[in-house]
Amino acid sequence: MYKIYGQSWEKNCTARRRRIRNLKVARKKNIFENPSILKSWALDLAENCGSIITQAVPDMDNVNKLIEEFVSDYNEQMENNDATQ
Repeated sequence: MYKIYGQSWEKNCTARRRRIRNLKVARKKNIFENPSILKSWALDLAENCGSIITQAVPDMDNVNKLIEEFVSDYNEQMENNDATQ
């Protein structure tokens, strides 16, 4: 078992998942509005891609949803940038 900052790897991941879930509820904004929202999105994507170390299987449904969210928010951001110019 891996130890991260005195906690087991599993406990650390569980705490991170809880924080991500809480952010998802509050995060109905464009992921490009704030670097911390984009980072949270990236961590969520990385978590859903699985892991070689823990032999976690990728959750492709969530990966596809996250990629769709990225594309949608990116297009919206580009439209907003074009409208302001």
